[in-house]
Amino acid sequence: MKYLYKSLLILLSVMLMHNVPLSGQTPGTITANDTREVSTEDDKEKDRKPGNEIIITATKTGINKKETGSSITVITAEEIDQTKKMKVVDILKNTPGISVSQSSPMGGIADLYMRGTQSNHTTVLIDGVKVNDPSSAGHGFDFAHLTTDNIDRIEIVRGSQSVLYGSDAIGGVINIITKKGEGKPQVSVQAEGGSFKTFKESAGVSGGTDWAYYSFNVSRTDSAGFSRTSTWRGVRRSFLKNRHDGYDTTAVSTQLGLKTIHDSWLSMSMRFTDSRLQIANGAFEEDRNHTFENQNLALNIKYAIPVFEWWESTLLFSYMNQFQRDKNPPDAYEFATSYAAYGTYASMNYSNMTFKGKMMSGEFKNTFSIKEIDEIIVGVSYDREYASTNPYYYGLSPLAPPPFNSPWYMLPTEPIDEKQGSWAAYAQNHLKLFKRVFVISGVRYTQPDHFRHSLDYGISGSFIIPVTETRFKSSVGTGYKVPSLYQLYNVFERFNQFTSAYLKPERTLSYDAGIEQPIWKERIVLEINYFSIDYKNLIVYDIFIDNSGRYWNSDGLVRGVECIASFKPIDDLAIKGYYTYTRSYDKFFHTGDMVRRPRHQAGITVNYTFLKKGNFNAGFTYVGKRRDYYRYPHFSYMNPYYRLDLSASWWIIEQLQAFFRIENVLNKKYDEVRGYRAAPCSVYGGLKALF
Repeated sequence: MKYLYKSLLILLSVMLMHNVPLSGQTPGTITANDTREVSTEDDKEKDRKPGNEIIITATKTGINKKETGSSITVITAEEIDQTKKMKVVDILKNTPGISVSQSSPMGGIADLYMRGTQSNHTTVLIDGVKVNDPSSAGHGFDFAHLTTDNIDRIEIVRGSQSVLYGSDAIGGVINIITKKGEGKPQVSVQAEGGSFKTFKESAGVSGGTDWAYYSFNVSRTDSAGFSRTSTWRGVRRSFLKNRHDGYDTTAVSTQLGLKTIHDSWLSMSMRFTDSRLQIANGAFEEDRNHTFENQNLALNIKYAIPVFEWWESTLLFSYMNQFQRDKNPPDAYEFATSYAAYGTYASMNYSNMTFKGKMMSGEFKNTFSIKEIDEIIVGVSYDREYASTNPYYYGLSPLAPPPFNSPWYMLPTEPIDEKQGSWAAYAQNHLKLFKRVFVISGVRYTQPDHFRHSLDYGISGSFIIPVTETRFKSSVGTGYKVPSLYQLYNVFERFNQFTSAYLKPERTLSYDAGIEQPIWKERIVLEINYFSIDYKNLIVYDIFIDNSGRYWNSDGLVRGVECIASFKPIDDLAIKGYYTYTRSYDKFFHTGDMVRRPRHQAGITVNYTFLKKGNFNAGFTYVGKRRDYYRYPHFSYMNPYYRLDLSASWWIIEQLQAFFRIENVLNKKYDEVRGYRAAPCSVYGGLKALF
C-alpha cells in the first residue's frame, strides 16, 4: 500500500510541475480508425444515438452497429462510471444474453455463459489480446479480478465469431478496450471505502496531440471481506466465528500511440492484474489459511500502415501470461474439524498447486476499401500457447487404522507441461448498398498442430426499411474449438486416460434472426432476437461411464429469445431493460439443463442526470432457477433470486465529485454457485478529483 501512495504523490508532483490546467470534463474517445481528428459537436451528438455506435469487434474495423446482422451490446465508459462498480463482472451480470455464476464476490471464480454456451466458449479480448487461460481446464477466462479502471468501452458480440477469432469464439466475443488519451494532459485521482473494511485508491493520467497519445492508470483495492460460504441445512460446515475472507488486488493499465512516417501509427497497450485472496476449502466449508493468488498480463503491439488511401495494412503481436497458485498449509483447526466436516477419519492436508499459462500470437491484416460500397479484409495469423501445472497435494490421517494411517502422496492430476499452436487464414467482405442493405460474409481456414484442418464460414445481413426505419437482421455461422491442453493431457489419480487419442474438436452451427424498431426519433428502441446453437462433439466431463472421471464428446442444443428495449423520454433520463429465455441441454447424456444456465433472466437499468452536476443510477436483476451440483455428481435446482443496486454522484465543484454506491439494497440472501453466498447489503462511498 505504501508504494502505491508514493507513486501517486510522485505522479501528482510531475503533473503539477507541468502546470496542468483545471478541467471538469472527462477525456473524449477516439474514433474507430484511430485518427486524431476532432469531430464537431453535431457529429458527437449523432454518434451518441442508439444504434450509431462505431463497433470494432464485429469486423476488426470500425463499422456502424446498424451495418451488421450480429447481436451487439456496447457498454460505454460513461455507463460504467454511472454505476460506480469496481469490477467488470458486476457490469456484465445485468447484460442481455449473459449469465454469470460467481463463487462469492471479492475474487471468487466468475464463469460467464453467453447465450447458454459453456463458460469457455467466449473469446475474451483486452485491447485485442486474447486472455483465455491455456492452463485452465476448459481454456476459459476468470472475470473475478478484472477492474473497470481506465476502460473506454466494452463491446459484446453474441453468436459465433470463429471466422475472425478462431477457436473459443463459439458463443461470442467480449472485447474490453482501454481509454486513449486526448487533448491536454489530465490527472484523475479517486479514493473510496465502505463495507467489509474495503478501500480502493486509483490514479491516472492521459493526454494526446495530433502525433501521439497516452493513458496510464493504477489502482489498489484492499478488503477484509466476509465469510464466502453459505449454510448447509441451516449450519455452516465451519467452527470459525466472524470469519472474514480477505481480498486485495492491484491493477495497472496503459495505452500509448505514436504517429510515424506516412501517417502510420505504432501503438502499445498493456494491462496487468495481481490479486490475492483467502478462499474456502469447498462449498459450505471454510478454512483458516487457504489462499489463492492470480496474476495476469496482457500486452499488445500494433502497427497500422496506410499503404494507399484504399489499402491499410496492420501488423499485430499479442502476449498473455497467466499465473495462479492455490496454497493450503496444514493447520490444527482443519485437523480438529475434518471429522465433523467429512464424517471420516480426522486428517491433515497440504496443497501447493501452481498453474501457468502463456499465449503468443501474431497477425497480418489488410483492409481494402472500394469507395463507400465495399470493404474487404484478409489476414493470416499464428497462435502458440503453453500450459504448465504442478498440482501438489499431501495428506495424513494418523487416527485411521492401517493402512490408511500411513502418509500418502497424491496428485489430483499429474503435472502438465504441454503446448499447441495453429495457423489460420481468413477473408471477409462487407458489402454496403444504398445505405440500407448490408451483407457481411467471411471464411476461415484453420490448421491446428494436432487435429485436422477446419473450414468455417459466417454470413450476416442487415436491412433497413425506409420511412419506418425498421431493421431486419440475421446471421449464420459455424464454430470450431480445439480441446484445451488440460482436457487432452490430464491424468486422474495416476490413471492415464489417453483423452488425446479420442477427444475431438467441438463444432457448432449457430444462427439468429431479429427485428429492431426505433420509435420517436430513436428515443424508443425495441429489439427481439431468436438464436439457436447446435453442438457436435461438445466436450463434457462425466463420471457415470468412467467413475474416475473422464472427458467425452457429446452433442448439445441451445435455443433462446432475447427481448431488449431502451427508452429515453428526455435527454437526462435513460431506461434500458431486457428479458432472456434460454434452454440448453446435453443431447447425448440427457442430464437435463446445463448447469448454472437460468432459463429466465431479466434486468432493468434507470439512469437520471439532474442539474448538470448530479447523477442517479438504479439496476435491478432477476435470475430464474437453474441447475447446479449438489454433492457432485448429483444435481438439484437453485432458487431464483433478484437484487437491486443503487449509485449516485454529485460534482461539488468542477474538479471534485462525491459518490456512493449501495449493492444488494434489499439484502437478499442467495447463492450464484451452490455453497458460496453472495454479499449482503453493502455501502461504499468516495471522492474523485480531476486536474
